[in-house]
Amino acid sequence: MTIMAQEFTFDAPDTLVAGFTRVNLMNHGVQPHHIVFARLDSGHAVGQLLQELGAEKMPGWVTWLGGPNIAMPRPRRRWLSSRPAPMRRYASSVLLMARHTLPKAMANFAPGDYGFICFVPDAKDGNPMCGTE
Repeated sequence: MTIMAQEFTFDAPDTLVAGFTRVNLMNHGVQPHHIVFARLDSGHAVGQLLQELGAEKMPGWVTWLGGPNIAMPRPRRRWLSSRPAPMRRYASSVLLMARHTLPKAMANFAPGDYGFICFVPDAKDGNPMCGTE
């Protein structure tokens, strides 16, 4: 499965076959993105999850699966030079690792509902980029 990320949205399949799935992440935005998969217990939605996390609560109805690491936008240098110094130092090391790779992950999706979340802070307001079901 390939997921296209950009600011505040993911373009991903509506349904998946249960089991192990290789996930590729492509960034079509201007800021970095990554994905964390969250399995949601019945009756819960990504919006609820983001509200709970925003209130610094960890709900018991979510199971975290991980996901592909950061996919950098192009051009990288302009984004990096506009960050505060501590973030530039950290991001530089991430960029060296991610420069020539397409972020990939293998996830074992059990039947159920999932959310895809990007916790990379938005450059404008510092809030997480997006969450989608």
